[in-house]
Amino acid sequence: MPESTTAPTASYDLLTEPWIPVHDGTRPGRVGIREALLRSHELWLAAPNTGEIVLLRLLAAVYGAAAAPATEEEWDTAWRAPELDEDRITAYLNTWSRRFDLYDTTHPFLQCAELTTASHGPAILNIAARGSAGGVHTDARLARGEDNHPAWEPAHAALALLTVLGFDTAGVKRAVPGDPAARGNKIYGSRNGPLGVTTHAHIDTGGPLKELLLLATPPGARQAGDMPAWERPSPSAPSRKRAADGRLDRLTWPSRRVRLLPDDEGKVARVAFYVGDQPEDRFPDIARLDPMTAWHRKTASKPAPLHTIDVTSWPVPWMPALTLGTGWSCHVVDHVVAAAERGVLDRGAHVRVVLSQTLHNDRYGSVINDITITSALLGTAGALADHGLREKILAGAHLANDLPYKLSAQTAELTGLPLDQVRPRMTLSELEMEWEEFLLGLTDDTDQATDQWRQALAGLASKRIAAFPRTPPHVRQQLHDRIPHILDYLQHALAGPPHDDAPEPPEGTAPGSNVTASLPGRKPQLYEAFGQMLTLRQIADHPECKVGYHTLRNRIVKQGMTPEQAARTPSQRSQN
Repeated sequence: MPESTTAPTASYDLLTEPWIPVHDGTRPGRVGIREALLRSHELWLAAPNTGEIVLLRLLAAVYGAAAAPATEEEWDTAWRAPELDEDRITAYLNTWSRRFDLYDTTHPFLQCAELTTASHGPAILNIAARGSAGGVHTDARLARGEDNHPAWEPAHAALALLTVLGFDTAGVKRAVPGDPAARGNKIYGSRNGPLGVTTHAHIDTGGPLKELLLLATPPGARQAGDMPAWERPSPSAPSRKRAADGRLDRLTWPSRRVRLLPDDEGKVARVAFYVGDQPEDRFPDIARLDPMTAWHRKTASKPAPLHTIDVTSWPVPWMPALTLGTGWSCHVVDHVVAAAERGVLDRGAHVRVVLSQTLHNDRYGSVINDITITSALLGTAGALADHGLREKILAGAHLANDLPYKLSAQTAELTGLPLDQVRPRMTLSELEMEWEEFLLGLTDDTDQATDQWRQALAGLASKRIAAFPRTPPHVRQQLHDRIPHILDYLQHALAGPPHDDAPEPPEGTAPGSNVTASLPGRKPQLYEAFGQMLTLRQIADHPECKVGYHTLRNRIVKQGMTPEQAARTPSQRSQN
């Protein structure tokens, strides 16, 4: 598209204009940011697909900057209050109101004011334009080619802007004129938007937007120097590499330099679009600061997105439950468990984790095939408040997660096929109903629920074996016969350190294999506390410990407190 220069004269106030899709339980509608927050107790987000994710992250950043609870006590008070703190939110939005204009000439919302020359047509804002021809993520507006993409109404342009800032693809990008990092007017090696490479996760208990926001906002004081994008000066046009300053910076990360250029009707017909800020340390930075992401650790120090555990079977309903264990992390899961332990949540509330993963067609992340979004039950708030039941939930998730690996190893051994050919055929990803029945049954009869979950896994594993191609009947029978033994072995491993009556490892299991080593409880870590070497559970059960297990674990593992300090310091809520 030929370049042209313009100085936008239109205005579109995101605080008051109706652009956020919502419903009030009966009727759909649209509201601005101000109304979304002040009526959050009676509204639900209604944006489809990625819209809910990017809007929740934006609203969480606005709420976090305006009135986020700094302590657990403040969070509990906010949760029990009928609505969010209107005075603080109103005062904050009044202070920064100028910064929420989509077309402002000096500080356009989440954009770069220096850019006044269009580099692309409106199709650049359509995330489906990053998709492959045969991909799932498509859009009819691209059917006639990108050059014929219609101009965006400002309400839709604002949502599209949030989406491309979060999910844009990596690779070679056009360089803003004068960018010192450019080579031949190109920027090479630009990274994906933060949502394009991470596993997004947020908690949903079915309540209105107020609850959704609070569940996405773990208590904590704002870090020094941490500001959302609208509190900062409009960024300079050239790209730069930097570390994030805190949660608010991370949630509003300017991954691209963008300027929406409206036409005479106020529609976005032309766009300036270039590479923006690139993170210095990528995953560690996001894992530390972004509460709505889920991770596991391949090494002691390097986090990897949760979905990379097993892309072949993603998503599976028990995946969020893995974050309840050591070696896995998700700040919002820790947050909801701690709130459940404090007794703030309704014990019968169903706690669900909404997960998102971007599937790319290449290893560079330059072409999107699909963006998957799934909602999985984590348990009831009452079960999550109980350490013993949480351990059962975690064990059930590991049983489902580890069985396919063991079964694949057995199948590869008996058939002589390469493991990477066997593994995709042994995924167990069709047990959503059975997983929910297991979780909801734990509070009534734990043993029965566990047995039924084991039977469901064994039944699906048998179906996978029966459907495995070109396998002699006697080999299939051997594999069927090994399923109970594999499950016995895994259940004993999950229960704790090996003991005299523990079953022998299944045939074909290498001693010290990664699957066995990764099982929780094999070698419980000991901590020095109260003059002894104790596990976290033993410290939590000690009569001098003033907090619950999950708060204790958070303080030691994530906040760096010494075991005795973590155990002896009462929570702020118990002090009042």
